[in-house]
Amino acid sequence: MVAETRDDKVLVAIGVLSLAWILYSVLIIQRLLAGVGVVIPLVVLYLLWRFVRAVERIADAVEDGEAAVDGTPPTE
Repeated sequence: MVAETRDDKVLVAIGVLSLAWILYSVLIIQRLLAGVGVVIPLVVLYLLWRFVRAVERIADAVEDGEAAVDGTPPTE
């Protein structure tokens, strides 16, 4: 699915940016907490986004299940 490949690309992008920021904070400015303070909110936002996507998929599945019981065609 297109959405799953997009999710994978977002995950890789967040991972690369997080790693780059952690390395920058440790090697250049020598403050680990500066890196963690930026990376943790990124990870929390990503997990929140995944939660919303999962709820959308569940809602779509419920709608398709109701459509099958009613005899109406499933929605796209």
